[in-house]
Amino acid sequence: PHLSALLVPRYPETTDAAIEEVVAQTNTRLPDYARIRCWKKVRPFTAHAGFLTPNGRLRRERIAAAFCLSPDMKPTGDHP
Repeated sequence: PHLSALLVPRYPETTDAAIEEVVAQTNTRLPDYARIRCWKKVRPFTAHAGFLTPNGRLRRERIAAAFCLSPDMKPTGDHP
């Protein structure tokens, strides 16, 4: 098992390359078990899409069901 991340960039035009650079920089400061091994850029979670409750809390089971086995997760450069 490894750590994966769903990343919601502050700016929608943020490129995958820019995200990869930040993830790689962050990973250098983390122990191996805490490093992000793969990631996916996603749109902000909304109640309308079913990912948030009406009061703004994450619906973790729904998010996991939608993204857990996503084939387009991007591996980080330092891990296969």
